[in-house]
Amino acid sequence: MRFWILPVVLSSVLMWAVAAPFTAAHADPTRFFSVIDDLPVMAGISEDGEGVEFATAGGRIAQTSALGLVRRADVLAFYAETLPQLGWTQSDRAAFVREGEMLSIEFEQDPAGLRVRFALAPHKN
Repeated sequence: MRFWILPVVLSSVLMWAVAAPFTAAHADPTRFFSVIDDLPVMAGISEDGEGVEFATAGGRIAQTSALGLVRRADVLAFYAETLPQLGWTQSDRAAFVREGEMLSIEFEQDPAGLRVRFALAPHKN
């Protein structure tokens, strides 16, 4: 009678061991903007519309925006915490610099929520 317990326990452990890494890796995927592909999209906002990007001799110039039911303070806090992990240094409350580029964040109230605009431009230190 007890011999059926061991196969059930082993198969359950094996199924958990195989599924656990897949579930953990895909449970909270990090999203990045399509135009500024090294800029993460904060949870609660969604990229809206097409952004623009130009490559110049001086560096990248890009703009994109996102919309969501979020607070300005939460957006600023998210990027103040996240961007330094990606090599950005905060130079102002809503501006960051990295390797000759400046990323600025602007806000506009929209009937559908808060519109967050991101602008990337060359920056001389």
